[in-house]
Amino acid sequence: MDVSTQVQRLPNEYRSEDAHRNNTRLSPSPSPSPSDRTLTARISHSPVPQTSSKKEANAASSKSLSSKVNDYWVLEIASCFGSTATLVGIIIFLNAYNGKPSPDWPYGITVNSILSWLVQIFTALLLEPIVACLSQARWNYLSGVGCQLSDIGLYDFASRGVWGCLSLIWHSKFRTSACLGALITILAIGTGPFVQQMVAIENRLALSAESATVPRSQGFVQFGDDIMPQDIAAAVYSSVLGSTTKMNSNLTQLSIAPDCPTGECEIPPFRSLAACSTCKDITNTISTMCMDNWCGTNSTFCRHSLPGGLKLNVTDLDGLPGRLVSDMTSRVGYFNASIIANFTALYVPTEATIRKAISQHCLVYWCVKTYTAGMHNNKPWEKLLDTWDDLAIPMAFGQNLTFHVPPKDNLTSSRVWVGFPYVKVWTRSRVNLQKDTSVCDVYKDIQMPGTVSSTDEFRQPMIRYGLPKFSAKLAEGFTTGVRLFNNTPANGTSWKMETQIHVRWEWIGLPALLVVLTALFLCTTMFQTRKGGFDVWKSSPTPLVCARLDQRAQEFVCSVENPTEMEQLASQIRVRFRKETSESGVGWQMETV
Repeated sequence: MDVSTQVQRLPNEYRSEDAHRNNTRLSPSPSPSPSDRTLTARISHSPVPQTSSKKEANAASSKSLSSKVNDYWVLEIASCFGSTATLVGIIIFLNAYNGKPSPDWPYGITVNSILSWLVQIFTALLLEPIVACLSQARWNYLSGVGCQLSDIGLYDFASRGVWGCLSLIWHSKFRTSACLGALITILAIGTGPFVQQMVAIENRLALSAESATVPRSQGFVQFGDDIMPQDIAAAVYSSVLGSTTKMNSNLTQLSIAPDCPTGECEIPPFRSLAACSTCKDITNTISTMCMDNWCGTNSTFCRHSLPGGLKLNVTDLDGLPGRLVSDMTSRVGYFNASIIANFTALYVPTEATIRKAISQHCLVYWCVKTYTAGMHNNKPWEKLLDTWDDLAIPMAFGQNLTFHVPPKDNLTSSRVWVGFPYVKVWTRSRVNLQKDTSVCDVYKDIQMPGTVSSTDEFRQPMIRYGLPKFSAKLAEGFTTGVRLFNNTPANGTSWKMETQIHVRWEWIGLPALLVVLTALFLCTTMFQTRKGGFDVWKSSPTPLVCARLDQRAQEFVCSVENPTEMEQLASQIRVRFRKETSESGVGWQMETV
């Protein structure tokens, strides 16, 4: 008989099964001898005392501890709480080392190895209630509306791994609550990679115990010595006479590098005594008179003069030194408290003809500057934040000049001292550059062009840079000098490069979601089991072993020998699992529906 014929005949045979069973009970049959009976048969034929029913009722009313643990899902609930506690432990563990250097543990143990162990524990605890709920869902499905006979193996396959879960989802099309457990089992594969992705090893800056300082000056006082301090003189000469490059636009800036052993530091805003400069163009006040074929030398002679009396006689035969004169003639500026140099220069730029002279009046004076400084990647930097000055302070000879700097931002008010220094005398001798303007001396200059006296070292920088840039370089030199001469360091914070653990918390999303879904699936399964009044068998195979399947259904399924064909036939039989009571006792029946 082929399979198709059996499928067509099977429903009628199922309907006559009850009658067939009744006829079998009524038909006479020889009673086997006690020795020929099986253990089951002997148990079924053994007399049961009537008083035993009361004892069984009392035993049923008082469940054992193991029964209560099973019926109330104690282990599954404990596993659910355990997985939650493990996830919290992972979070606490990572938070303890977040932003800190990687620990140096013995035996090569690392943070990732600890996480691997915790993830294994988390996954094991997470899947314990999932497996139990998937297995119980099989009994709920069988005991309720019933299912295909082949679905029993499908649920059992789903409780064993990912492929079974995929098969369950594919066949049920998400129409049963068991698909939620199958989905959780599949997503649990990503728990390990997701937790490992939370940890990133990065090189980051960390606070260092090394101190970071930068020179500053809170005052400059010197009496009794008619000698320019070497630190200040060296800084001024380096600033004015130093080489220039295109990068700094012909203005040499002396940077005072902070003392930063780690190469990464920052000094908060600080104040320091400094020098400032300002210039005013007075070229429009120049009077010019020129003569061609001067003295029969086929040259041009020009005389440039200012209303104050400063004059410049120049010919086209003059060298560079003959193109500039300057004078510190302001007695008020000279004795003013904060002014270092108050001078006027009259000169012909190198790129201009002798007919085009320029004149500026410049001031170099003491001021207080606010800086912030630091070092990044071993490269020093300094930023000017604010400048404060007071050019109207009068000065009594022999007393100190005191700057009372008002508070600003996070800086409180402060005082900076400046004594009546030899600096003014020294500066006057360098910037007061006169040139004899008589006709005879002009002729001498023609014979010996470029002659420079011992104090004329600033003449060429004035012409080359122009007076505004020269004054700025002069002020920068004084600023650097006083900060190095009277050094009161400003302290800051330093950092060091450190290999740290950085936690990316967004990767905790999947494990946290799985914990929530597992708790939801467990509660749903418990509710369905209690609502349907189903026994809590979970993954126990005992009911299937003890259950009786209809004889005709057994013959129908066993009519083929190939396991695949047997599964195909089983998928065409719909069964329901129920408990039945007979004269021989209570048993389980797999009835067809």
